[in-house]
Amino acid sequence: MFRYIALVWDPKAAERTSAATHIGKDIHAQLPGWRCVLEATGLKVYILGEPSSASRVHKLEPNVGIVLGTLFTRTPLDDEPSGPDFGGSELDKIIESGGRRLIDGYWGRYVAILKGPREARVRIIRDPTGAMPCYITKHQDIDVVCSHIHDCAALGLVEPHINWDHLATFLWFDHLISSHTGLTGVDQVQAGECITIEAGDRTAAFYWSPDRILSRRVIENRQHAMDELRSVIQHCVSAWASCYGNVLHELSGGLDSTVVLACLSRSSRRPELVCENYYSEDSSGDERSFARLAAKHADVELIETPIRSTDPSTREYVCIYESRDALADVFLT
Repeated sequence: MFRYIALVWDPKAAERTSAATHIGKDIHAQLPGWRCVLEATGLKVYILGEPSSASRVHKLEPNVGIVLGTLFTRTPLDDEPSGPDFGGSELDKIIESGGRRLIDGYWGRYVAILKGPREARVRIIRDPTGAMPCYITKHQDIDVVCSHIHDCAALGLVEPHINWDHLATFLWFDHLISSHTGLTGVDQVQAGECITIEAGDRTAAFYWSPDRILSRRVIENRQHAMDELRSVIQHCVSAWASCYGNVLHELSGGLDSTVVLACLSRSSRRPELVCENYYSEDSSGDERSFARLAAKHADVELIETPIRSTDPSTREYVCIYESRDALADVFLT
């Protein structure tokens, strides 16, 4: 699993630089396999896991930042999806825009950590889909940004105390999205948000929000809208399909998974496809007939997996938290 930890601090404070150096040594000693992929003044980024076609490390030279994840260049829908080219003037546009160029010129699943060559500030940008996790906490006046908070807990960088206010709110309405999490002192960078860190202080701004779509052109023609929607979906699915040689697709038999299967089967670089359908014994949870039709049309193998339930009267629920790491996983939203 691809994971990251970034340390951001004020390099003018000698004690913070010393603390960051100490944390870096702890990462190498206590978390085997981690390596430093970016080291700049007041900034270090570590990753675990080898980059792949679906989780890449895009280093912006000379040491002005890094983009972790997968990006595709925004191109006309008829063009083949392509990856980014951060050389020359494109790098200047990214830095001069404070990272907004990433939102406007690319799409995908990523977290960007940027530091201008003549700037003290560091920007943390999470892509508008929010598909890659991004949490931030503070330890000894060092901002720690990570994908998995239990890595920080293992290093002693965070004490996983439950945020009861957030937990109560989440249980009442679990669709609420905010920067708060189920652990005190741990925030999440929200989708489309940029967190700017300078001299130990944080400021937040949204680089992307839904109202940007409302201000764009309106398509009045119904057929035109249908055609464009179809083209956008096909373009996006084809782009992601190009990252993999083999795909196991969960085919429920419903509309969404059937549309994705159709797009996968039409991708110019079609991967090897196998579909799996989960069904229950009751009729409301059994859509195998629809899944079979979709799989037959796409000419792919379909695996049918039953979901077996037990008698509710004999069902037992046992939760055992063996460590602070497990507790963090449960309550972090």
